[in-house]
Amino acid sequence: MSRTASNVTVHVRWMIRRDMPLVLVGERAGTPFPWDEEMFLSCLRRRNCIGMVAETTADEIIGHMIYELFPERLNVLNFTVHSSPFRETAGDLLAGKLVHKLSVHHRREITIVLRESDIGTMSLLVGRGFRVTELLRSHYEDSGEDGVSMKFTSYDSEEYRPEPSHNRIAGYLED
Repeated sequence: MSRTASNVTVHVRWMIRRDMPLVLVGERAGTPFPWDEEMFLSCLRRRNCIGMVAETTADEIIGHMIYELFPERLNVLNFTVHSSPFRETAGDLLAGKLVHKLSVHHRREITIVLRESDIGTMSLLVGRGFRVTELLRSHYEDSGEDGVSMKFTSYDSEEYRPEPSHNRIAGYLED
């Protein structure tokens, strides 16, 4: 999964150990309450946690995410897009990778909780089909800030299965 913009290609790949210094720089610049290295490593040591980075052809990491895999859903623990001219592309590719995991692995939903102040990520995710499901009052202990729970549900799940449209030809066949 990659996209070219202004002669620079951005792609998403697995996070590896040597990415950590650049991930931490982006994490500190991208959020007022950044994860430290131990928080990342603690998650990545778990068998069901996956880390991915958005990277340019110049080997610049411009976004990252950590998510947990469960049999029927993904739970995003960290989603950060670094300051870059390709910020929107990186965010869109990372979100797209999550959505792709649903169809490939028959998982039905993606959940994420964001800080109420993280309007940029919320906007990006709403643009990819996520919806706000709940406001979590005083969710974050470090600041007392509210959390916003969001969810993306696969279109082939019961919750998003569209009503069948009326097919005029099928109507003639029924007569």
